[in-house]
Amino acid sequence: MSGNIILQLRNHTAEQWAALNPVLAIAEMGVETDTYKIKVGDGVTYWASLPYVSGAGTQGFQGTQGHQGSQGAQGAQGAQGQGGNQGLAGAQGYQGFQGNQGVQGSQGSQGNQGHQGYQGAQGNDGSQGNQGAVGPQGNNGGGALLLCVIFNG
Repeated sequence: MSGNIILQLRNHTAEQWAALNPVLAIAEMGVETDTYKIKVGDGVTYWASLPYVSGAGTQGFQGTQGHQGSQGAQGAQGAQGQGGNQGLAGAQGYQGFQGNQGVQGSQGSQGNQGHQGYQGAQGNDGSQGNQGAVGPQGNNGGGALLLCVIFNG
């Protein structure tokens, strides 16, 4: 008989333990093979509710700070941010130069005749004209003169 004794504990990965969720017997130990964490059974509590064994002693002194590592590669550019608010309106610009006069357009068609206006007031009589020239002398008569007198008595 050899003098080597092998003590093997019940073991699974953390995922397997979570899926099985067994009740470990009193003092039965279970080891997570991927995390090396240990739980000890009490005969009634399911795996998921058992606490891990803490094998921690008192905390030691903090060690000296190590050397700073080299800078890593630059990361990818992030997405473009949202647009900002519209700025204030700028001052009014200077007035430009006056342009050249354009070409004269063609004459338009003649408009309609307007309405006849009101008749004005009659004007003042004009001044009397100059006397005319003396006419030529008439022919001599045949000698009889007729005189007619009417009396009203």
